[in-house]
Amino acid sequence: MRADYSAVREVVATEWCAVVDTFGVSDEDDFFALGGNSLMAVNLVERVERQLGIKFPLQSLFLDGSFGGVVDACHTAATAE
Repeated sequence: MRADYSAVREVVATEWCAVVDTFGVSDEDDFFALGGNSLMAVNLVERVERQLGIKFPLQSLFLDGSFGGVVDACHTAATAE
């Protein structure tokens, strides 16, 4: 699957903001610093997987909880499928 980085970024941003209940996000924003917890992380991963049709390991979010890191991991997963 060939995934456009900006399209992946937009999906992740939409789902991130919905889960964390915030408006707008920057690459440096950390999911857990913004109030995210493990249950919210599972919710985010499920939402992103559903929207992008990818498998996104929950572990990736715990290894790099920054928005930019999550987008990169999702883009990598999307282009690998």
